[in-house]
Amino acid sequence: MRTVPIYISFFLMLTFLSCEREDQVTKFINIENSIVNLTDSSSIIIYSNLALSVSNLKIGNASGGQALSFSSVNKLSDNIFRAYLSNEENYEYTTQCGVQCIFDEVLYKSAYFQILKPKLDINMLKVEKDEIIYDNSCHAAFTDIIEYDNSCFVTFREAKRHAPSDESEYGKIIIMNNHNQSWNVIADMVYPGYDLRDPKLYVIKGNLYILCGIVKLVDGELTRCGNAISRYNGESFGPLEIMSLDTEIPFWIWRLTESDSKFYGIGYKEGLYPVLFESSDLKEWKSLSEIPIPGVPTEADLVVRNNKMNVVIRRDNSTSFFCTADGDYKKWICSDMGVRFESPCIGYIDDNYIIVAGRYRSDGCQETAILKYCYHTNESKCLYITDNKPSDNAYPGLFIKYPHLYMSYYEGTQESTRIHYCMLNI
Repeated sequence: MRTVPIYISFFLMLTFLSCEREDQVTKFINIENSIVNLTDSSSIIIYSNLALSVSNLKIGNASGGQALSFSSVNKLSDNIFRAYLSNEENYEYTTQCGVQCIFDEVLYKSAYFQILKPKLDINMLKVEKDEIIYDNSCHAAFTDIIEYDNSCFVTFREAKRHAPSDESEYGKIIIMNNHNQSWNVIADMVYPGYDLRDPKLYVIKGNLYILCGIVKLVDGELTRCGNAISRYNGESFGPLEIMSLDTEIPFWIWRLTESDSKFYGIGYKEGLYPVLFESSDLKEWKSLSEIPIPGVPTEADLVVRNNKMNVVIRRDNSTSFFCTADGDYKKWICSDMGVRFESPCIGYIDDNYIIVAGRYRSDGCQETAILKYCYHTNESKCLYITDNKPSDNAYPGLFIKYPHLYMSYYEGTQESTRIHYCMLNI
């Protein structure tokens, strides 16, 4: 990898900061045009340094001056593409997986783009579309949604009922996408001798992966046996591979996140503290720390921002907790969110709040909802609740692609549920 001398980076930062805000765009484009021969890693280092130097630059309701327009941000991202594609290896990789996955994996996750992307002040959501995309008169539930290769992918578990009474009722995983604007099943996955549950979708290094939990009946009791993962090759998903933990106890990792080429997940087992796990290859996982939460903590979602791990954790029959840890992620600070929120899925985080979807329990009811939680003030606001109020619902997936928020969820009864695809305006 070619490196950039410190004095060059310093010169670029000074040059960039010497311009007015709108002139910064033009100047930055000129700078980018002069470094198109750099590798992606070197370019992103420069972009990150520049962005960190102007961290007060905001999109939208900027204070202290004119903000960069969305068209300006598009110009900047176009030039990052140009720099990235100038490298022969990067160009070959892009032609294999498509420009969208490069955007997702390189630009969106870089410090540069994290700072310059739109700052979302989400106070209201308006539903634009809510449609049933799967109804097979069975128990279809526990969803997730993601964008990949210019299509939305939705996954869920299908079985006769929520909890199997024997092996013949073990569940399978269904994956759908809306390629060509039509929802179709592209895969169903089984693992002989096991019940598959709680599938989750991730785009990692341009590839689509699915994570799911595996359980089986042992002496009539449904027993968690760990997790398995599979990769999509563009046409089908490969065989499920069992994830290996360094603990004797088979913790169940419910959701994952990625930071600095490492993967993290919160493993849980009822009666024990949840455990943060780390992996470099998605196969071998080592335990890092316990999260000391009272009660019965279970499902958790997590995200890293500014080198801080942020976690929302469900507690059975009680209110949820929000926890953070700096540095090596071993010292946790936790607070009671004051709301009972289950199956959490974090869709957005900034310096003040998170947007999280899940099952909201209030006044004896349970509903699929989207919550805005301000973690500095420990205040929450319900931004959206689905209109349908069945006895069984939620377990949503969620992602934001401005100006829309996309969500999957299920609703129905214990015997028959339906899968929904929902698009909301921010």
